[in-house]
Amino acid sequence: MPPTPSPLATSSGTVTLTAAERDAWAQIRARRPLGSPVAMPTWLPTSLDRDHVVVDLRVDAADPRYIVTYSGAGRSIELGMGGAGPGQTSGQSALGTRVRRSSAVLSFPSSLFFDPSGPALRVVQWQEAGWVLWVSSSTFPGGDLLRVAWELDPATAPVPFSDRVRDGACASTTKPEDTIDRLMALIGSADEDAVLDCFALDVGFANWATLPTTTDRAQRNVGEVGGRVYIQGTWTFTSEPVFWTQGSKASQFFQLGLEGGRWRVFEVGTAAYGSPP
Repeated sequence: MPPTPSPLATSSGTVTLTAAERDAWAQIRARRPLGSPVAMPTWLPTSLDRDHVVVDLRVDAADPRYIVTYSGAGRSIELGMGGAGPGQTSGQSALGTRVRRSSAVLSFPSSLFFDPSGPALRVVQWQEAGWVLWVSSSTFPGGDLLRVAWELDPATAPVPFSDRVRDGACASTTKPEDTIDRLMALIGSADEDAVLDCFALDVGFANWATLPTTTDRAQRNVGEVGGRVYIQGTWTFTSEPVFWTQGSKASQFFQLGLEGGRWRVFEVGTAAYGSPP
């Protein structure tokens, strides 16, 4: 039987309890300040014990915060909200991304480039409605932390960047390559609703529908990071989009993941980043 969570204090103070995952997060939801986010994971490394989760919950109304720790096989991951987040040291490297429709940063000591297996604190951190949230670990690599962060429950996340009115007009249920094929073909189509369906709700480049049309379209799969894939798409514009690139040739790296059961684009850039240490 799963452990029974200890009762939480109703006045200010810090309480620690051990409970099964859903009970632990239910305790947090019941006592969080109005309007504050709760970011429960939907994916975790299989070595972590989800039946015995440690929760440190500060119920002080002036400075509420929580830290949820998952452990197993000598390794652990923390998810937290409140305060300033985990402490960082000098000599940090950082990688920008988006988590729950907000700008986020994965930071880690630069020394990990030379010793990627070494124990060192990695942190994915972002803000929602003025609250600091994070996913951190000293024993799991950055790619695992990104996947945890990218697949958090979006229930209390900020509202989407755009509305989706043509579900399935571009995004594929089977292969990310199909989504990129359709996206490149939709550039310059004037069909903004179909173009928006190619992208995740927190991105959205409807203006791609107003660009010149394309020819000579090609793609190649670059790799995988944190459960998402990178695909490089190349094409030739039928006329020059002066504001985008010099000449008519274009090349973009698309990061795709599942949203709503379909492969959609979450990030676009002129280069793909490798799996972080």
